[in-house]
This record gives sequence, C-alpha cells and structure tokens, in this order.
Amino acid sequence: MSIPVKFDFSNYPGHLPSDCTGKDHIFSAAISITIFALLMGTAYLWEHPGVLLFSSSKYPTLVFGCIALMLWITSKPKPKLTPIGFSVGVAAVFLSDWMCRSYNLFQGPSIRGELFIGAFLGWWLILQQNRKIFIWFLFFAIFLLLHNFFSEADGRVLFGDDHATFLYRLRLLKDNFPSIPFYYPLWNRGVDARDFFATGALNVYLFFSPLIHIFNIHFIYNAIIATIIFLILPTSVFASARLTGSNFLQASLAAILSLSTSLTWYEWALRFGTVGFVFSAALVPINAILLIDLLSSPIEFTYRKAIFLTISFTLMLFWSASGLIFLPLAIAALFSARKFFKTRPVLLFMVLTLALNLLWVPLFLKVSQVGNFLFSESEQYPKSPTHAHQYADDTPPPKPFSQPPKQLYKSVKKIASPKEILLSLRKLSGLSNPLIIFLCIPGFIFIKRRLRLWFIALSIWLLICGAVLAPLKPQLELDRMLVVLLLILCIPTAYSIEELFSNSKKALSTALASLVASYVLISPFSISALLRNRTLIQYYFKLPIVDELADAIAKNSGNGRTIFAGFVLQELSSGHFAPLSYLTGKPLVASHFVHKYWWYHDVIPPEYLKRKDNGIEDFFDLNNVSLVVSHDEKWRKYFSARPNLYTMVWSKGIFTLFKRKAKSSYFLSGKGEIIDQQNNKILLRLDSKSAVIKFNYFPFLTSPQCKLSPYQVDKTMVFIRISHCVHKQAIVIKSVSPFKRLFL
Repeated sequence: MSIPVKFDFSNYPGHLPSDCTGKDHIFSAAISITIFALLMGTAYLWEHPGVLLFSSSKYPTLVFGCIALMLWITSKPKPKLTPIGFSVGVAAVFLSDWMCRSYNLFQGPSIRGELFIGAFLGWWLILQQNRKIFIWFLFFAIFLLLHNFFSEADGRVLFGDDHATFLYRLRLLKDNFPSIPFYYPLWNRGVDARDFFATGALNVYLFFSPLIHIFNIHFIYNAIIATIIFLILPTSVFASARLTGSNFLQASLAAILSLSTSLTWYEWALRFGTVGFVFSAALVPINAILLIDLLSSPIEFTYRKAIFLTISFTLMLFWSASGLIFLPLAIAALFSARKFFKTRPVLLFMVLTLALNLLWVPLFLKVSQVGNFLFSESEQYPKSPTHAHQYADDTPPPKPFSQPPKQLYKSVKKIASPKEILLSLRKLSGLSNPLIIFLCIPGFIFIKRRLRLWFIALSIWLLICGAVLAPLKPQLELDRMLVVLLLILCIPTAYSIEELFSNSKKALSTALASLVASYVLISPFSISALLRNRTLIQYYFKLPIVDELADAIAKNSGNGRTIFAGFVLQELSSGHFAPLSYLTGKPLVASHFVHKYWWYHDVIPPEYLKRKDNGIEDFFDLNNVSLVVSHDEKWRKYFSARPNLYTMVWSKGIFTLFKRKAKSSYFLSGKGEIIDQQNNKILLRLDSKSAVIKFNYFPFLTSPQCKLSPYQVDKTMVFIRISHCVHKQAIVIKSVSPFKRLFL
C-alpha cells in the first residue's frame, strides 16, 4: 500500500502553483525580505564582519514594504502568497550573518557545510520525486534525538534548575495524592504544599502515574521527559496536521518541524525544567485543532473527539496559564453556545470537562491566591540591595540585609514600546527555526476553509500575548506563548514546504526548495548538538555530590533541623535544594528550597543579623538547628572562626557541615517529644498541659486530640500552640481534608 504524498487542492480555496505568476512570487518575496530586515536590524553578507548589507532595518523595510504595497494596490487580481516567494527569506538567512549570531538554532558559520550537503540531498530527492523519505525521516529524527539524549544522560537523572523541584513534587504526589494540598513539615518549619496546582505537576503525574508508582522516580524521570518532548509533541502535531486535512507527508513534515522549533523550547524543557508547561504546550496543537473543529462545525464533532478532547484539554489545563491560550475561542464560543446544546458529542465534552475540572479548579483558586498573584507585579527592582554575605574577612556576623519592596519577578512591569517588542522578536527569531518564521504565512491558505480563520486568529492572539502583553504581567511569563505559537505554526509551515517540494520545476524554485529541504534534514542534527551539550545552552544532570551531601546530612543532623546558611538557589548540581528533604528524610531550613527569590535573600532575617552572634544563635534556637550547611566562603569562615559554637564534621566541594554545640528543642514552651515528622503530618507526645512547638502554624491545621492556635514569635514566624489535649494520647497534627480547605 503506497502512502499518498501529493496534496489534493480540490477542497481548499488556495491556488495551484500553476495559477501563480512572477508578480505573485515577487510580492511574496518582498514581504519575506521585509520580515527578514525587521528581524535582523543590521545585516552582513555571509558573516560578521563582512560586506555590510544594511546597517538599519529602516531602509530595506521601507523599500521592500513599498514594493509589496504597490503590487497589492496596482494588481488586479490581487497578488497571491506563494511558498516560493517566501522561501527567499530562508535564502536571505542562509546568505547573511543570521546564523552566525550567538544562540542560534542553526549555529553558523560551520553549520553551512552541513546545509550544503543537505541541499544536495534535497535537490536529488526533489528531482527523483522521492518525497516519501521525509515520512520515514520523522522516525529517524525521533530515534536520533532519543539516542543522543540518553547517551548524554548516561544513567544520570536530569537535575538542573526546576528539574530538581519537579522531582520533589512528583515524589510528594506519589506519596500523598489525592489528598492535596497538605502540610509538609520537612522544609522550613512546615510549609503549605500546594504548588502542584500552579506549576502543572498534576498533568505529568496523572498521565505517567502507572510508571511513577511502579518505578523509582529518579529511575523513570528521564524517560518521562523524553516521552513528552520526543514522542508526545510530534504525535500531537502530526495528528493536528491530519485533522486540518493534510496528507501523511505534510503531517510528517509538521512533526519533524515540531522537534526543532526553537532553542527556547529546549531551554524550557531541558535547561529550566518547567515540565508542567512543556507537557501542556505539547498538547496545545491537538487541543487547538479539536476546539476549532468544534467551533466551526459542531455537527461533525464526534463522540470519539469529545472524549479525547476532554482528557487532553484537562491535562493541558493543569498548567493554569494554558487557559489564556484559548481565550479568543472561549469568547467566540459564548456567542454560539445555543447551537452547542443541540449536539450531543459537544454537550458530552462540555459536561465531562466541567465535571473533571470542578474537582480541582475551585481548590486551586482558593489555596493559590490567584487574585493576589495576578496583581502582585512590582514596577521596580531594589536599586542596590545590601547582600548579607558581604562582610569583612575577620568574620564578624553578617551586615543587615535591606529588604526590597514587595515580591519581584525576573522582569519589570511596563508597557512595551514598538521598539522593545521588535527587539524581543529579534531575539526569539535567532533562536527559532527560520522555516517556520518565513513559510508559515503562505501555508495558512492550505488549511481547511472552516478552520483557517480560527487558526489565524489563535496565532495572532499568541503573538500578542507573547510580545505585547508579557511585559504587563511579568509574573505570568507570557513570553512562553511565543514558544507555543511556534509549535502550532509547524502545521502551515509543513503545507508550504510540501507545496514547494511538489511544484519546483524551474532552476530557481528547485534551488530554493533544495535549501528548504536542507534545513529540514539538518534540523535533527542541530538539535542533537544541543542534546549532547555542545551549544551555548547547557542543561544539567544530577552529580554525585547530591547523594553525598544527603548522606552527610542524614548522618550528622541529630535530632534537630539542618539549616543552609546564607542564600541558596541552584548550587546543588545546578538545581534547587527541594529533593534533599526526601533524600535525607530530615527536616531542613533554607532561604527557600524552590526558585522564589530573584535576589540575595538570607535565611536569617535582618532583625536577627543586626544582633550579630546573639541574634544568629537565637534564630538557630527558634528553628531547633543542630547542623549548619555552608556553601559560601564568607559563611564558612564565620562558622570556622567560632569553634566554641560549631564543629566542622564534613566537607566536600563547596559544601561544609558544622555541628552546632548548643542544644535546643522543638518545644518553645511546655514539654514533650516529637516522635516523627512525616511527609504530611507531625507525630508528638505532650508531657505538659499545653505547649508551643517550633513549627509554622496555618489555619488549615487540625489535630483530633488537641486544640491548635497561632503563637506569634516575631513578624516572620508564627508557631503552633497546643492545648486542651486528650490525656496520654499520641498527638497528630496535619492538614484538614482538601474539601474542608475550600471553606476555610
């Protein structure tokens, strides 16, 4: 059975290449060069330094923009968009210094050698009309990327940045789901473990829960990540393309492109470890097409599509910001709501989706304080914060730390000017696949008529979110919408590429098609270089120091808590410290164990640092610290200079452990014993009528045996007061049920 590779234009309002004239190609080429000039700014021939093509985008944009405008005004009929014309933009990328700039998906100048080889192979395939190879090339690309990823891992688990935090969240979900959120006493005197909702951890956990519960999470984690980015994503894009009316070749080309949309995609997936976002983004293409299909023709929406969309859409929504992606579609649906109730599959989708998401969305809105978060952006950074670790070499205690105003994020709230928007798009363009940038536009005309306008509207909305709205709400990190946009644009781009391959008859069009083919063929090899950590974008795996430090803490922590002096961020194998709580099984204290602060924030509050040694010791007493971990040279000198207070017991790399000689207790007042600190509760025995224990109080805490109330220690710490206990019973302190938290 042969696989169809020729596109059938009969169902589409687009045009056959034979209908196009030279004027159409010139019109399209002028637009593509205008886009090229806007995204380049300054351009040189081949590489920089070289022959200067233009020093500013102003003049080429004006010239070629006017050419396109004049052709549009003077031509009857109006000129058409052609893939051949837009591929001139790809040629401009190849001939200019575009690829020689830092952080490029196709990093030049050396990549041009591979592109020449790819162009020759593409030329031969086009002349031989042997385009089926691109279908099989999809499987080769997936295998190549999987091989390079696991070869680079070499048995090590991903750990850099938020991968460490995601491992921690998956472990907590494995132990506690569905009783979430809950009280977690092993970090920072007890925390509200509720980040599963906002971070998208639930989608990965639910989808991969059989593997997570069968295997050790560290053993299966890399396979989960690889499945998402190398299997689920291309499958989602392939299926989406098929739903828009593509054949196997076009769908395969779209899937190949999805594996190489941008370096930014792999930054989020492998370097930053935002796995919840990545999984949701991988589902966006299929959800987008199914929702557009539902809106455009609810009568043709089937029960199979309804059930699949319910599951896929709910999984996607677990990364909460994904709901913004489909805001235009949701608004449009409100105006057509009446006709949806007349179609049973659509009604089934609406009922099932509402029922599933009512199980968690109200709780998410309640515990995550979404309203406060949406309006919590700050308009300024602290101008010159005093870092608590900058004290003299004679080891006095740290200087006071001046707290900056309010919560800050990685960027400042502002209204972006057109120039700033253009600069952000220029930055992304170098990181992105030029085929998508230049060939997506003519590809829109080949999407089914009833889907096309919705698809274009969704693309424009994502562009507005990522380029215009992102600076207004920096805490939402809407720049990720541009990454999602590139994923869905793989579909129209694939249409353009297939049309270019199928209808290249003359020398120039064949040369352009061959160049486009070379980018398709070389893209998996370019991504392979990233996977082997041979580019400027690096990602990290767990090093032996993680287990060594965990073992040392478990051995030396005693009956108290272990505190990380100073400020910790990603010093542990380039990742956050969150997993240490379950790796050690011991209670820990740090400035924060996930990425909360964007500036130096000492674990010891400034009011205690002001009191020097006495203040530091008082703070350690309030936290029942028995072991101190230092990774900062200044803090290491501070503790080493006080042998009457601290004894060094272990050192490896940047980490040094100091045993604290002073004795303290978990009881601020009263008497008793902390029997156990588990991952969702505290077990203790009370030998007095009442007590105050050194654990954070929350209104959602409960105890069947006692009355719990807050005890204010200072402006940052509120401990648990225990009273009216049942005589001679072990006391359990834990969170109320998730249902009860809705009404607190």
